[in-house]
Amino acid sequence: MVLERTVSRYSAYFRGWCQAFGEHEEAFDEGSDINWLRADDQVGLVLSDEFRRLFYKELLGDKSPTLRLSKTLVELGDSSCPLKEQRDVEGMNALMTLLRRDEPTHLYLTYHLLYPQGTRILTFSKKSPLLLIYKEMRPLSVVIH
Repeated sequence: MVLERTVSRYSAYFRGWCQAFGEHEEAFDEGSDINWLRADDQVGLVLSDEFRRLFYKELLGDKSPTLRLSKTLVELGDSSCPLKEQRDVEGMNALMTLLRRDEPTHLYLTYHLLYPQGTRILTFSKKSPLLLIYKEMRPLSVVIH
């Protein structure tokens, strides 16, 4: 069954500003293309440098991109990231579960003190971000296969 969701997207008023991700289950591997952070109402993705450059340009740009998710692949425009590890499957399951909940979902960048300075977490959350820090952008369409 294919499910399509609209996700509210936000960008910080000033470059580098963002709120903290908060407490989460940790599964961080510096050699992985995607690291998944899971909490009750949010799922965060820490992308490798290669995928961060490809995905952030589209996710945080002015256009309204479509993000496609499956158990084996994250795809955005012409860019894709295969899911290879068991932790990727578990992370994707958590994200799909979050997106299937019948509540609005928000997308914005966060940080966490546990990770190297400058690390940004692509955060899907049921909680809206602090509007003092973020402005709303065009929404993101997410297709779940």
